[in-house]
Amino acid sequence: MPALVGALHVASWGRLRTGAPASLVPWRLPHSVTASLLVVLAAFLLLCANEIFGQPPLMTPTLHPDRSLVGVWYGTGPKPVEFLIHSDGSVTGTVAEFVVAGAHIFYGRSWFGQLLHINSPYRIMGRLSGDRFAAPFECIDDTLDGSLFLQNRPMRLLLTRRKP
Repeated sequence: MPALVGALHVASWGRLRTGAPASLVPWRLPHSVTASLLVVLAAFLLLCANEIFGQPPLMTPTLHPDRSLVGVWYGTGPKPVEFLIHSDGSVTGTVAEFVVAGAHIFYGRSWFGQLLHINSPYRIMGRLSGDRFAAPFECIDDTLDGSLFLQNRPMRLLLTRRKP
């Protein structure tokens, strides 16, 4: 395989050294095709920026949590965490000794983010002792796997469902 790649490089170099045949005419795209390509590129860049910087992205629908998300989730680690996700999308709970206030669960990515495999599927955003926090995560069976960002410092978040 390396010999084949080397041979292709040598052949390309040889072709470039000889110059282009005189019969070749420069190839140009029609203006309408060029304009269409620029519009598609601009739309792609805007969708990417929206997916990366939108919290949540503008194209995400409103999340109405189903049975797979509603309930009490807890985890132990550097700090004990407990979230109660309600069916209306609100979230209450505690992180260590601090109380979660004004938190809601959202979709963390749109169809475009899912297509590109960027961002987490879900995001909890709210306040914790006056500071804003964000917790992007994904739901795998009976586990919420993600991170908790408090004052731009990440903390691993691995929560399991508390059985009633």
